[in-house]
Amino acid sequence: MKRVLLITLVLLVFQLSAFELSEAGPAGEDPFLGCWRSLKDPNVVLKATENFLILSFSPETYQLRTMPIKRTSSGFRLGGYIPPEDVGISIREDSLTIDWQLPAKRFIRVSAEYRAIDIDPFTYVEREAISEEAREEIKTELNSRLEQEQQIRQELMLEAGGEMTSEALNSPELAEIRNRMVRTDSANHSYLVEQVKKYGWIDPEGFGLNASTAAYMIALHSGDLRLMRTATSSLEKYRGTGGPNENMYGTMADRVALNMQMPMSYCLQEYIPRQGRMIIPVINDREELNANRERLGLPKFEDYVQMKKDEGFEIRIFEMDKRGFHSPDTNGIADSRK
Repeated sequence: MKRVLLITLVLLVFQLSAFELSEAGPAGEDPFLGCWRSLKDPNVVLKATENFLILSFSPETYQLRTMPIKRTSSGFRLGGYIPPEDVGISIREDSLTIDWQLPAKRFIRVSAEYRAIDIDPFTYVEREAISEEAREEIKTELNSRLEQEQQIRQELMLEAGGEMTSEALNSPELAEIRNRMVRTDSANHSYLVEQVKKYGWIDPEGFGLNASTAAYMIALHSGDLRLMRTATSSLEKYRGTGGPNENMYGTMADRVALNMQMPMSYCLQEYIPRQGRMIIPVINDREELNANRERLGLPKFEDYVQMKKDEGFEIRIFEMDKRGFHSPDTNGIADSRK
């Protein structure tokens, strides 16, 4: 179990309150809210909600980039662990122009049906009853799929020489292994979504800890915010209980937070853009953060940071409020080297 969790942590390529925010963006009186398609590249679609800017660069709509936003008098402010940026916008009828660094700057309004961009957890009108035979089949299949994906990840780690950074993992020499991993993850994602939509989350009570762990690992590697948020909602009942179930919840919640550029509540994930560099986006309530870590038997956050510094990492800590914006007292960034 520890080895599986370690592999998950090092292969990472954000806060519980984020799940309380509404991602539904009814157009209403604000002309910016809704869906927009790039005039330059029809694959680039933007969805603006009250709290997030969601970008899709691919027809595979579950692969999204999500950034917290605040409206300003001239546009909006991007939050998250990127440097805060005020971005200008102009809207004329159904045309949108955004003055930012991305190449896609001009957009045209499209209906929400143009491409379904949704990051809310799955909802269930009525779950199907599951037979004991189907339950056992799912347990066996999930365990088999997890074993296969872990074998590929171990191969990738070996060929990367233990350098688990985005830079190393994306090197051309590892393309063949990386492509096999992507194909495996995609097939596992499709299988798990099908089962979850039928029966709900694969929880420890209904399917046992091994199958639940396999589902959790597959969801972590899927990149699908809807699936991961579905898991987090189902696992939230374990918050405060300690042990492996809360560990699953905390890791999933932190992975969701990291993908949404929101602050983490456990610091069970980190972003390593290149060798020797680590970015840790966390809530500025250290008491809450350390209480969460203590229940899991983890060292205090400050001790963890010092340990990583002793390993040679240059660390940048982004202290954020629970909406994903840098705390004003630190001007957004606390550098642990100081």
